[in-house]
Amino acid sequence: MGLPETGDVDRATLNMMRKPRCGVPDVEDGTFESRKRRYNTFGSKWVKTHLTYYLQHGQDLPRATQERVIERALQYWSEVSPLTFSRVSSPDQADLKMR
Repeated sequence: MGLPETGDVDRATLNMMRKPRCGVPDVEDGTFESRKRRYNTFGSKWVKTHLTYYLQHGQDLPRATQERVIERALQYWSEVSPLTFSRVSSPDQADLKMR
């Protein structure tokens, strides 16, 4: 996206993240091939719009910080899509598993 790599989520990064991307493939070094095999979702579409998620906390940040960051990220998705999210207490119940 032409942004400088700063290691910080700055205003320019946030503005770019908020832009719609539907249908725009991720490109790495000018080619899509390196990610295509792992992330190929062409031709498939979820009909589900309410997704559950499970968060396995890491050790590098306080739990409250991790929860706040994930909740904010999912809120961004909800604001620009028909998706809604709720947290579940077991990975077996989750559509999305984060760690």
